[in-house]
Amino acid sequence: MSEPQPCDVSGDPTETVRVERLIDRRTVCELLDVSGEALRRWIAAGKFPKPLMLGNLQRWRASEYNRWLAERATEQTTRRRLR
Repeated sequence: MSEPQPCDVSGDPTETVRVERLIDRRTVCELLDVSGEALRRWIAAGKFPKPLMLGNLQRWRASEYNRWLAERATEQTTRRRLR
């Protein structure tokens, strides 16, 4: 997943807004190979970032998901080294 891209929303080329990709619940579950219920439990337990709520739709920032995934990989690598 790529970096947020600037988006000119005002017509003024000097004024830009960062637009970031959002990931829906189904996609997060597919990427992690977990059920929706497992994801709900992780969120409730503080083991996964809380979603942004857009009405009653849940979305995660791609950068937040990537950061969470990288932290898990680092934790696993550290645990293996300590054995």
